[in-house]
Amino acid sequence: MMATDYKILIPLARDRREERIAYADSKGLGLEITAFIGGDALNESAPRATLETAIESELTGFSGLKTMHGAFLDLAIHSDDSRIAAISQSRIERDVLTALRLGCEKVIFHLGFNPLVPGERYRQKLVEANVNFWTYVLASYPGITICLENQWETDWTIFKEIFSAVQESNFGMCLDVAHAHVYGHYSPEAWIDAIPTQVRHMHWSDNYGDRDSHLAVGTGNIAWVPIFAAGGSWEAATVTLEIADLSAIQRSLAFLTKRGVHATGQRDRELRPALASRVD
Repeated sequence: MMATDYKILIPLARDRREERIAYADSKGLGLEITAFIGGDALNESAPRATLETAIESELTGFSGLKTMHGAFLDLAIHSDDSRIAAISQSRIERDVLTALRLGCEKVIFHLGFNPLVPGERYRQKLVEANVNFWTYVLASYPGITICLENQWETDWTIFKEIFSAVQESNFGMCLDVAHAHVYGHYSPEAWIDAIPTQVRHMHWSDNYGDRDSHLAVGTGNIAWVPIFAAGGSWEAATVTLEIADLSAIQRSLAFLTKRGVHATGQRDRELRPALASRVD
């Protein structure tokens, strides 16, 4: 049966924050904080602290669901260079702390797997590094759900390996539909069908299969109806419209509404606790 109710969020970047917060609040949407993925807040402690304090204040009274997209550019917790691995881990852990401070229920990180690198050793090292690191993070910060996002991965198998080794209720996948459409060898709904109990969050935007264009939903060539139907396996689905332009967000919401997909940004602590602990 097609899912009709999604907890839908919109991005909260560094600029035009008051406008986005007001819009989300007026429409019953949630917010995915993306303000810390780059710029001086990534590299300098003082600007970061200032930004954290400002966003915390701006979100006072906002009752919708909040998630956060963590840093991802150039991070490699699986690097053979121990200093690169260490700084990658520290960046991620710092983002988890920021997400907790801002009241986020989920934080999203990229896996960082490059399918063009040959050899089984690379894959094994990446899986091992992720299993060890996320086991530590999940034990240290049990109050937040960690979601690993697909980017260049061609299928879900490496995620399944990691989730099979780390079976925690606050650990799962963020399925980026647009990434799966561009880089994947299978349809987005096939990803959902393969690991339905591990998909805890999704990113939606559209494209034509040539690049990650972040177009309004319904303006590319992604087949959305099968994705909505696959999402029916969830009792409560959370989705971020990963689109920068507000008018494109509005166009996406109109597209979804016409197809019977309804948005709500309410909090999501109850998300499938029984299924969360099971790996297919």
